[in-house]
Amino acid sequence: MFNKARLKLTFWYLLILMFISISFSLVVYRTLSSEIDRFSYLQKMRLEQRFQRWRPPNFDNPPLMVLDEELVEDIKRRLVFFLFLINGGILIFVGSLSYFLAGRTLRPIEEMVERQKQFVSDASHEFKTPLTSLKTSLEVGLRDKHIDLKKAKSLLKDNLEEVNRLQSLTENLLTLSRYDSGGKIVFSKVSLSLLVDEALRRVRPLLLAKNIDLERNIKEVEFIADPESIIELLVILLDNAIKYSQEGKTVKIDSKVDKKFLFLSVTDYGIGIKKKDLPHIFDRFYQADSSRQKGNGGGFGLGLAVAKKIVEKHKGEIMVKSKWGKGSTFIVKLPIVEN
Repeated sequence: MFNKARLKLTFWYLLILMFISISFSLVVYRTLSSEIDRFSYLQKMRLEQRFQRWRPPNFDNPPLMVLDEELVEDIKRRLVFFLFLINGGILIFVGSLSYFLAGRTLRPIEEMVERQKQFVSDASHEFKTPLTSLKTSLEVGLRDKHIDLKKAKSLLKDNLEEVNRLQSLTENLLTLSRYDSGGKIVFSKVSLSLLVDEALRRVRPLLLAKNIDLERNIKEVEFIADPESIIELLVILLDNAIKYSQEGKTVKIDSKVDKKFLFLSVTDYGIGIKKKDLPHIFDRFYQADSSRQKGNGGGFGLGLAVAKKIVEKHKGEIMVKSKWGKGSTFIVKLPIVEN
């Protein structure tokens, strides 16, 4: 599809540029031809004046004037030939340049379409797994003629877990779509301590469920940001740290401030991330190997992609440092004032 589009775009680029080149060549030819004719006419007039002074007897048509006309026509033919060569060279050069520029023009569109295709494919796959599980579980339950209240509750509990996973996936997809489409976010002056308090309130049940201790070292600072987005960012990072920490471990959240930037870090002492996975953890639907996923809720690989989008919307940076078996630290760098 894009090859055909590239060829069509190349053709239109070439058509426009060659139209300009040929039009310019015609103007050049007419201008130079007019100047040559004018020069020839003036030359003839001078020759005639000179010839009138010393014209020999019985010599009415001087050969010199005939030769001058032939020379003029020869110059015009050579001018046409050189303009033809120049336009031929321009055609080759412009054709190559147009093909290159057409590729550069279409590349972002092609990449966007490919990402969209991959996104739809991955999302369909992620939806298929919990939906299949739900369907199978319900079908088995309906066919069980001797199902009792205990079994029915267990079945509902399992299905509720799958529904929660589907809800989480849907919310993450909608969030990514909102950021991708340039959805409006409202920047205002916010307090870091208040945002951290709200984020901790949302993840407190997870901390209690795994008996995770939280170490907090937050310096109060006001900065320009979208408050709900920053809370969401902190929740994602804290949820990630809790998810991949063993029971009874510690999670730390720290902040540092310099003149221009705020540095937020969330550290866990869990299983860490393997070196081969580090370059990809912010990619959509990317999940580290099964040893990291096992027993940790089997996420969809969207949380960190959302976190990255939030940071980018705030013109900041997000980084990760991790050692397998020793834990991970996610560092967020945000400008204190609006850029």
